[in-house]
Amino acid sequence: MKILAYKKESLLHGPAHLLQCCICGENDRNKLIVEDIGIAVGMCGDDYSFCMECWGAKDLGKKLLNLIGYTALKILDENLELKEVD
Repeated sequence: MKILAYKKESLLHGPAHLLQCCICGENDRNKLIVEDIGIAVGMCGDDYSFCMECWGAKDLGKKLLNLIGYTALKILDENLELKEVD
């Protein structure tokens, strides 16, 4: 039996919404393994859910970076103290 789960509206977690995989759109709660995990870059973030298939995919990292709008997460050189070593 397929189960749809809707997160209730709250001041802390925002408006009510259907839990579904942010990558493939799977919305059967029996197949979701991660529900509304907060992922942020800097001060801004969103909640994401993942199904078992997408969570276990080899390219999850790449898909996750695309979701948050990044091609790579590296700090700019000018914000680092770099040391060359042999």
